[in-house]
Amino acid sequence: MFRATHCPFCKVCVAKHSRHSLVFGSCIGAANELLCALFFLSLTLTLGFIVYHFFATSSYGLLTKIMFYSLNVTLCWMSFT
Repeated sequence: MFRATHCPFCKVCVAKHSRHSLVFGSCIGAANELLCALFFLSLTLTLGFIVYHFFATSSYGLLTKIMFYSLNVTLCWMSFT
């Protein structure tokens, strides 16, 4: 038998409640646990492919790319705060 937990965000009981996902806007439970895992797996593979493709086809040096992305990510996070 599945364990059920009441979610304070959704205000419903969810079978095999894992967590409330802000990405999906609903709870992750027995009904959508596999879909959540597949979504994050596909997102990881897509981002990995994009990063690999950029680094493999770019003419910049590796150190320059790392410094550029470190600075870029830092500035992006600073703009959100």
